[in-house]
Amino acid sequence: MVVFNISLIIKPTYSSNKKDKQFVMKTIYILIALVIHVITFAQDDNPIFGAVQVTYSSHNNKEDSYYSYENERYLLWEESNGNIDFANVILVQNSHSMGSVTNIKVDKANQFHTIYYFDWKYSNSYDAIKGVANVKFEIHKRKGVEEYDQAVVAITDSKGLNTLYKGNLVYYKNEFIFHYNFKKAMDNQNKKMKINRILRAAVIAVMCLAVVLMLKCITKKYILNQPKVGEKIDSFNNIPVYYNGSTATNLGRNRSAEGYNYGLKYQCVEFVKRYYYDHLNHKMSNTFCHAKDFYNPNLKDNERNSDRNLLQFSNPSNTKPKINDILIFDANSFNAYGHVAIVSKVTDDEIEIIQQNPGRFGNSRETIDLIKVNNKWKLDNASILGWLRKN
Repeated sequence: MVVFNISLIIKPTYSSNKKDKQFVMKTIYILIALVIHVITFAQDDNPIFGAVQVTYSSHNNKEDSYYSYENERYLLWEESNGNIDFANVILVQNSHSMGSVTNIKVDKANQFHTIYYFDWKYSNSYDAIKGVANVKFEIHKRKGVEEYDQAVVAITDSKGLNTLYKGNLVYYKNEFIFHYNFKKAMDNQNKKMKINRILRAAVIAVMCLAVVLMLKCITKKYILNQPKVGEKIDSFNNIPVYYNGSTATNLGRNRSAEGYNYGLKYQCVEFVKRYYYDHLNHKMSNTFCHAKDFYNPNLKDNERNSDRNLLQFSNPSNTKPKINDILIFDANSFNAYGHVAIVSKVTDDEIEIIQQNPGRFGNSRETIDLIKVNNKWKLDNASILGWLRKN
């Protein structure tokens, strides 16, 4: 953008003779036009191709034409590497608002009337404020006149200021160059939009491909490689753990050769009761219950649970968990029946459990932190009610 720095300010010299005043004013306008013309073509890299000599102005419907007239306000258009810059220049005060023009649209009503719409990213030289404004640039051609010579410029900025300018349109080359620069800017704008659309489409395509590959990997790892329901996936002390898929899967009741009720295949209860019966030769007094009902909340720590015929320990407890204990989880919003598992390993700071039916993508083994609080052993999981043990 050309920076307009008029070092010589030509001010009107008033005469008592009216004709002398008019002559002086005309001379001043001609000299101003010549100064701008010289400045423009002295900087060929960004030539001005059009201007509006403002004769009427208002801000938020309050006219201030006299201010624009006294301070010599011009609206200037400048070609900049195939794009357009726009400036609102006050010559006398050597101040301006200027910036690039984007999103140009044209509406040609007829041969006497053309409207350009565009966004203007401006910055002010006088207060360093920057902003974005919507501009409606309307030009008219009077009948009998070969070129458009009247202009109306309406500017609405993001801060709510509405400005209106009217004046004479001046070409610094010709009308064809004026409209050609607008067309070239719109072509460049459309070209950039097309490139941006292609780039966005490419990015979306790459993202879609990445999602497809990710889903393929997930499918291969978690779905295609999933075992079948009823397939052995683990064991402890030669007692197998079977895959159950969804936690709601129910393949009917499983019993021992002697008819002892293990539970529903292949739920968590079925594994725990089968483990205790086949490995520890233990029968429970009550063989029908949900997992959470293995724990009796009415018992104190280290009291016998008559339904299970086992010692019951609460969480936390004075007694540390040990291998073969039955760990009992309470119900929650996702599981109304609770959960049970077998303690398969114990260290000073954690335990390992082996479980059946942890969910489609759950693991048969899981570790839980073991801490000591107030001389009691606590499993660091709020849903654990306690554990049962054969004595």
